[in-house]
Amino acid sequence: VSPQAMEDLEELGQFADSLEDWVPTIPDDVTTFFLHKSGVPCPDVRITRLISLAAQKFVTEVAQSALQNCKNRTASSKQLQRKDNKTVLTLEDLAAALKEAGVTINKPEYYADKAAST
Repeated sequence: VSPQAMEDLEELGQFADSLEDWVPTIPDDVTTFFLHKSGVPCPDVRITRLISLAAQKFVTEVAQSALQNCKNRTASSKQLQRKDNKTVLTLEDLAAALKEAGVTINKPEYYADKAAST
């Protein structure tokens, strides 16, 4: 085994050990629930937290991309700019960001929160 490979393994071990003390944004119970639901039981908290870290990175990148899509949309359309200069993300901004990440979502054609009475 090469010295570089040994050094890489040592760094990986240190990183895995550091995950035991790290508190993820996505709670361990949530990650564990979805791992079990997917048929992947994982008793090692370090692996669970590594998956939480990957999910957190994915969500952060999608949110940043959606924000950039929103800024591009509002910059190209002067009439849609709000007087209070607040940024408003739309489903279209999020859908475009998710599409870039390889996730396709479809907006329901119709949604009613109450049944129509006749």
